Amino acid sequence: MDARNVRRVVRYVEAALLTGGLSASWRRQGGAIPARKIGLAPPRETLIRAIEARVRRMVDDGVLDETRALIARGLDPALPSLSGHGYIHWSRHLAGALSLEQATALTVRDTRRYSRRQMTWFRRDGAIRWIDPTAEDPLGAATE
Repeated sequence: MDARNVRRVVRYVEAALLTGGLSASWRRQGGAIPARKIGLAPPRETLIRAIEARVRRMVDDGVLDETRALIARGLDPALPSLSGHGYIHWSRHLAGALSLEQATALTVRDTRRYSRRQMTWFRRDGAIRWIDPTAEDPLGAATE
């Protein structure tokens, strides 16, 4: 873990406090148990459609009400805790600065960009076995 990444350090400390720290068996083994790394890599068009559908579901499932309630509690949309996909755009929509269509489009755009960055990051790991989950035989379509 990068000690300069304040968000991750705080999360690690919170998890350690809540769980009582790392288990003794984990420490005795010298760290994590080796595991096979599998990455899901659907065709880009499929991923884009899934992102668009997810953002629409967020709206249908009440993300605007959730954002409204958070703002009503005095939370600033610029806080790191509200840095999740869309909150900044949903809050701008609620303030009248963006239409719902604009907020939705910006959330889709940001999520697609994040997805690209994730793939760039994970593709550097040569140990990941990539699988196309949309293939008729996903395991047969896997690459090492």
